Amino acid sequence: MHTKERDSFSRSESVIRNASFIYDNALAVLAFLSEGDTKGATLIADAICYAMGHDPEFDDDRLGNGYRVGDLPCHLDRC
Repeated sequence: MHTKERDSFSRSESVIRNASFIYDNALAVLAFLSEGDTKGATLIADAICYAMGHDPEFDDDRLGNGYRVGDLPCHLDRC
């Protein structure tokens, strides 16, 4: 891989490294429920509901495609 391609891949990877996508989380909720694990499903569903109420882009309970998770200062190279 050439240096320019590697740098581009590195930047792209850092953007989604700790991303949490709503579609994936919704599937995880369904998987937990299909196995009878309401605790696991509730944990993820509660996080989705929290995102609905705290999204800086929307104030009408819409959701973005994905959200950053984890220690945000580390994502901004400030750790």
